[in-house]
Amino acid sequence: MSTPSTYAELVGGRAYAVLNGWSVLSVQGADAGKFLQSFCTNDVLKLSVGESCEAFFTNAKAHIVAYGEVHRGRERWLILLSSPTAHELAGALDRYIIREDVQLAAPGEEMTLVLVPRKATNSLDDALGEQLPLVSWGAEWRVIVSQTRGVSILQSQLQAAGLTRASWEAVNSLRIELGSPLDKIDVDDSNLPQEVNRSGRAISFTKGCYLGQEPVARIDALGHVNRTLVGVKFSGDEIPSRGAELSREGKVVGQVTSACWSPRLQSPLALAYVRRGSNGVGSVLESSLGVAEVVELPIETTEKRDVIA
Repeated sequence: MSTPSTYAELVGGRAYAVLNGWSVLSVQGADAGKFLQSFCTNDVLKLSVGESCEAFFTNAKAHIVAYGEVHRGRERWLILLSSPTAHELAGALDRYIIREDVQLAAPGEEMTLVLVPRKATNSLDDALGEQLPLVSWGAEWRVIVSQTRGVSILQSQLQAAGLTRASWEAVNSLRIELGSPLDKIDVDDSNLPQEVNRSGRAISFTKGCYLGQEPVARIDALGHVNRTLVGVKFSGDEIPSRGAELSREGKVVGQVTSACWSPRLQSPLALAYVRRGSNGVGSVLESSLGVAEVVELPIETTEKRDVIA
């Protein structure tokens, strides 16, 4: 297998990417912050204007309704989802609005999300203004929430700044190497928050009550879940398919959710849910593609890299 085209440019901060199939939910109103605080796992009221954090939106049994990033803007909150299902999250939240001053809007095809190196957006801030709110994504990246009708202009600006458009294959390789899961691909309603292995980033255990908080707290008190999302390196050149099984001593212990060719490892790399006892770094597993090994994410490299998760 070969390295995806534009991967080097993406890692080096010399490329941008249009995030097709991603979506955003806008939340406005005097009670918007308090409302979101009651329905997600992170302490969003601690955010200052312009800041973001990861969060899970869960049901009463703590199964994940959506996983994304909550951004606090000047006049509205944004929930960034790496899936096209913002309208579904809007429907799930809307049923709990009674007297609260909260307005939900999932603009769908009217909005397009573009991944841009933070250093590039610094020179574009004046042009972007309030019509293109910026959402942080890790230390070195931002996701620009753009009016779709203005995307061509935005891309022209980015290209004039010396950036090339990255392929989805390059973005996918980088995000898997960094251990960043996708909503509805690596995370869905069969999962509990702690299974996704993002507790330190996406869950506050001190914020107080929210929908699903009690089961999440019980899991924390128990100290473990039965499976977690981990990185798995495969031998050979073939990239495993979604749903591929992982075994240990003849017993199925895991399942792949997404995979790529990893330029850093020069081998296939997957995100997979693997059962406790077989999910520690260095654990050797079997698959239809040969031997596989649980590896630590993010994958480190000797060269400077940008981080998107």
